[in-house]
Amino acid sequence: SDKFILVENPRCGVESLARYLSLVRASPMPQHATTMEARKAAGIVGWRERTKIISVRDPVERFVSAAKARARDARMLEGLDIDDIPPDNLLCESALALPTDSEDYRDFWPQTKWLTGKFDLILPLTSFAAFANSRQTGRRISPGNQYRYRPVNLSDSIREAIRNRYAEDYEKFAKLPVWPSSPGN
Repeated sequence: SDKFILVENPRCGVESLARYLSLVRASPMPQHATTMEARKAAGIVGWRERTKIISVRDPVERFVSAAKARARDARMLEGLDIDDIPPDNLLCESALALPTDSEDYRDFWPQTKWLTGKFDLILPLTSFAAFANSRQTGRRISPGNQYRYRPVNLSDSIREAIRNRYAEDYEKFAKLPVWPSSPGN
């Protein structure tokens, strides 16, 4: 919009946040554009004048979300029930074998690929959901799993493999000031 640029970190509630802020995709912005691609599309003046926002998400939850989305898309193409997908461990085990830097799998890229510029606002997905849901509908949401599909259910070994794959994200998140910030966070 003329006020905001929302950088589209995939699987982090971007569509909901864009609807909430009444934002539209800039042309010719590719889906899940990195910060560099967004800055180039906005131009130097446009980038400097607007509030830059990005949402982030716990890497394990984001990875499972991407794996589930891929499974639902594949089932939809085959004309199968999209809610009848394999258990999280099987989905994640096969997703861990995917290449980490392929253009076809941007939703599995580390979030640090999008956190390469200066942002005015970094929103953790769960905080945004709580903010938007309490303000838009007048109702408060309870803490816990807020996602449409079944809760994340992983073995310790798969969870650890995902954490290791995104160690750089966890390291970066430990240093980032995010909304809502408090001392030490």
